[in-house]
Amino acid sequence: MATIKQKTYLADIYSRLGALLVDAIILGCVGLLLGLIFESVFVKLGNWGQLVGVIILLLYFGIGNSQRAGGQTLGKKLLKIKVVDKSGIPLSMGKASLRAIVLITPFALNGQSVFGDNPSDILLYLLTAIVFGGILAIVYLFFFNRSTRQSLHDLAANSIVININADKQSIVPIWKGHLVIVALLFLTSAAVPAFTNEGMAMDNGLFKELIAVQTTLLSEPNISSAGVHQNMHTFTDNDGSQTVTESLSIEIPMDKNNISDEDFAKNVAKKAYSSYALANEVDVVYVSLSYGYNIGIASKSQYYRYEFESSELK
Repeated sequence: MATIKQKTYLADIYSRLGALLVDAIILGCVGLLLGLIFESVFVKLGNWGQLVGVIILLLYFGIGNSQRAGGQTLGKKLLKIKVVDKSGIPLSMGKASLRAIVLITPFALNGQSVFGDNPSDILLYLLTAIVFGGILAIVYLFFFNRSTRQSLHDLAANSIVININADKQSIVPIWKGHLVIVALLFLTSAAVPAFTNEGMAMDNGLFKELIAVQTTLLSEPNISSAGVHQNMHTFTDNDGSQTVTESLSIEIPMDKNNISDEDFAKNVAKKAYSSYALANEVDVVYVSLSYGYNIGIASKSQYYRYEFESSELK
């Protein structure tokens, strides 16, 4: 006679990943729908548009994982798991929101210039600790903390994820070594800028000149944001000889879908080239015009890149 395997009290990795995937699909659909309705608004928000997604994520997981929704987001309902405290009671809104904040913040800040284009060393160390340390700690605990199956956000809210209708079990304490490893991950991540600042300092003069070009472009009434970079390209011919080309790359996000406006792109290239103190080193200027939005849970992007030889811009 076949025996029915009893569900474990703590939800396994596969159930939690499955629930997260379902939630991600639902949130992505919500984001796409909002994009259809509020596209022009999201485009004008630029990088700030990601705050829209962050707020939606916090509300979705903060409410869904709280006692108001029985500790279950839609994904958790489908996979028949839920978030509770160690006594088996669903979390309060405050704890569920804290859990969501700890989970979402490192991913939301990844790649964002929240402290400006040239932050102080202390702020830079703090940002890298939060982003890289947070992401590494979340992933590490998720896969390797097998005793309590709590990741960083679970530990912050003192929560666990369980299978519904499973027999309650006592939870053993987390292995202290995991906490030591998490602390080391944060410390190591915070130290990353110390190894990159030396190279940045060497290019400090170049950085200042690029900032000057950016400032010139931003003074234009129809440009609200601009990225400026200098790059070196090495091309190898069939005979093995190499050609080195220096380029200035400009990225301009457009408020309206005018990425096919070549005259505008050329005007941008001329202004950038004429205001660049190291223009004599530049062989070509690339101007990328982009149109779209990114609200974190959904995005839309179109771009066109124009190429102008330096001889055209003098």
